[in-house]
Amino acid sequence: MRKLQITNYKLQILLLAICYLLLATLDVHASETTDTAWSYFLKGDYKKAISEANKVEEARAHYIMGLSYIKLGKPLHAREHFRFILDMYPKIDVKEEIILSIADSYFLEGDFQKAVTEYINFLKGFQSSGLRSLGYVQ
Repeated sequence: MRKLQITNYKLQILLLAICYLLLATLDVHASETTDTAWSYFLKGDYKKAISEANKVEEARAHYIMGLSYIKLGKPLHAREHFRFILDMYPKIDVKEEIILSIADSYFLEGDFQKAVTEYINFLKGFQSSGLRSLGYVQ
């Protein structure tokens, strides 16, 4: 009976190690994929950036897709990705940029009333932000 418990314990350790390795592999793949998507974005190939970023489900990928849709003149699609990030990753480190991008998307769409509302909300919500001047400029 004791030998069976030791074997079972070793099996559990082995399974945990395998799971850890698989998760690490997935993380590396996601990182490489978003790096590739970012590279396409920086080169101005926004459709390829979207296609590549769409392969992984992480905040950075949605951010790249949102920015790409802005560049392609599709602010509604961009806003969907930006709002998804805020809903799924509320503590993301680029929250200020995302909220400004949402305001910009309304501006680009010609919905100036919603754009102004979003810019004002940004200015009220991020009073010590280094991006405040962008909110005023718009």
